[in-house]
Amino acid sequence: MLGYLIKRISFFIPTMLVISMVAFGLSKLTPGDPIECGSGLTEFSERYSVFNADYEKIYRKTAKEKKLDLPNFYFNINPYNHPDTLHRIVLKTDREHCKSLINQWGNWPAIQNWRKAHSVLIKSLEKESNQLSPDTLLSIRRIISDIEFGLDANRIESIYTQFYAFGNTPILQENCKTAQSNFKQIFSEQRGWANLIPTFHWYGFNNQYHHWMKNMLKGDFGISCQNGLPAVRKIKKSMFWTLMLNIPSLILVFLIAIPLGIKAGMNKGSNLDRWSNNILFVLFSLPTFWIGTLLIVFFTTPEYSKYLDWFPSVGLGNLPSSSPLMDRFWESASHLILPVICSSYVAIAVIFRQMRSGVLNVLPQGFILTAKAKGLEESQVQRRHIFKNSIFPIITIFASVFPGMIAGSAVIEIVFNIPGMGNEIVQSIFNRDWPVVYAILFLSAGLTLVGILISDILYAWLDPRISFSQNKKANNE
Repeated sequence: MLGYLIKRISFFIPTMLVISMVAFGLSKLTPGDPIECGSGLTEFSERYSVFNADYEKIYRKTAKEKKLDLPNFYFNINPYNHPDTLHRIVLKTDREHCKSLINQWGNWPAIQNWRKAHSVLIKSLEKESNQLSPDTLLSIRRIISDIEFGLDANRIESIYTQFYAFGNTPILQENCKTAQSNFKQIFSEQRGWANLIPTFHWYGFNNQYHHWMKNMLKGDFGISCQNGLPAVRKIKKSMFWTLMLNIPSLILVFLIAIPLGIKAGMNKGSNLDRWSNNILFVLFSLPTFWIGTLLIVFFTTPEYSKYLDWFPSVGLGNLPSSSPLMDRFWESASHLILPVICSSYVAIAVIFRQMRSGVLNVLPQGFILTAKAKGLEESQVQRRHIFKNSIFPIITIFASVFPGMIAGSAVIEIVFNIPGMGNEIVQSIFNRDWPVVYAILFLSAGLTLVGILISDILYAWLDPRISFSQNKKANNE
């Protein structure tokens, strides 16, 4: 048994590593700035001075705290003209502009010299800012933006010339002239051939992915961009309500679908078989958002009939946290009845048909006829032979049901206004709260692997043709 588990887990570890790399890579491609996420820098950036000095200081400090001033991965393969220290340019917009300049002209040493001269110019302008009028400061800010994010060499050179109109001191004019001259060297000494030569850079374990993965394994999913709180808090709260919805639903599904599927399969062609097949086929074809809306309209309001106003409306109730625990429990439970029904009917139809098909496949088998010939009671045949051998399709479904219990159903949770995991991931995507999104993605992927592992164990436990000792013998051979 232990050897079998080790063998199965050994397949899942590299799979989980690949999933983590994909999730991390996607987190780097998503819009927005991860350093500004949840740090209050977005609001602060609207108040910083015209030359960004205070903003950049806080930005760098935040990047160091979040380990975002490190390389992305253990190694990197880039063109020859890309430096291995480009990650040290912490400002995302600044780093992307440098990449564009390198890809266009391939002259990193000249780009470095220009950046240093441009930085000296900005600092000298900051010292002289008290002597300039507000209109002049606004014009300078626009000019700086055009230079720092532009790629047209002729336009940037002409923009530098405009500085002479504002540089009313010799220091400003000299620094502007130096920056302009250094920028000319970038495209006058082009090294485009360097873009065709790949180079390998090794950074070691002190990189962003390594720290990100280590924190994930410890349960640290980062900081929410929406409220600056740990993402794990939002996930725990949402997971609780998703489990409160899905656990009763799962119990209801198996209590109805499995016995009904066995009965229908044992009595093929009977009225029970025909009616259950037709009714569940119709239910399976109905979309959950439409059924959920109908349940809300007809069973939570007296508009169509005062005798149908059985359940409370959407949400989880309005009782304060200071109310007695049992009062809050029954209040929330009454709000979950309709969502449980809505999330169960499709699963009942699916599992019923799987169970019925499994029974129909098992009935003609020789061991069933042998068991009946031995004089076993019908209940014993059903329990020991038919059920045990027709349950395998349900075990396969379990691999997808298990992570679904945690990930939740976005449609049902949104329709019934339940703050579960499905609702949370949709809201996080709309709010660009990427740490929460990728935490749920990583968690769902891990639970999928756990579900597959449990399914494999159940297969080996229930199927007499599969045994741990046989697997061990096959491996030795």
